[in-house]
Amino acid sequence: MDYKKSWPDYLPFSSCSHSHELPMELLRLLMFSANERSVDSSLFEKNRVHANLCVEKLSHFVPNHPLAKQRTLSGNDQHGVFATKVIPQGEVIGEYVGRIYYFSSEEEKLTPFSEYKWTIVHPHYTVVVDSQYGANELALINDYRGIANGPNVEPCFVSYKGSRYFSYITSREIFPQEELLVDYGDQFWSLSPSL
Repeated sequence: MDYKKSWPDYLPFSSCSHSHELPMELLRLLMFSANERSVDSSLFEKNRVHANLCVEKLSHFVPNHPLAKQRTLSGNDQHGVFATKVIPQGEVIGEYVGRIYYFSSEEEKLTPFSEYKWTIVHPHYTVVVDSQYGANELALINDYRGIANGPNVEPCFVSYKGSRYFSYITSREIFPQEELLVDYGDQFWSLSPSL
């Protein structure tokens, strides 16, 4: 994908994986939550996302989109990720890249809010993948609320050649021009400022 065509200028692009920075003790714990999945090797070996994705500015691509006339929390134009061809159910679409932080569950409460952050909570630890300083296409997948009845992709850990990656996988077949949507979770909305 030629991300530069419609990539938002307010978000630094990066395809760089930080999964190698996870500490060994956390990798051992993640072994039990990561699934071996059939993945396109180029996704992880070449730091790419699924070939059938495109990023679009909503006000141009879908003028009647519920977010087209709204701004992001930081005041920027809204973007979305769309399928260019059919993407089958159960397909890994890439790694959600960003800086990785590892905390005890109590320490995470002290981290600042970010619009482009996944927080993975475990009883003994919290992992934060924060894309505000370097993101790929997956950081622009919107929450399904107000757009559709439910998400069509979901977060998951993927094990590939001994490494663990925080990824997205399709929860059903996605059709051409359909927007990819995920469930940000109640925690995101409870921590979001001015929502």
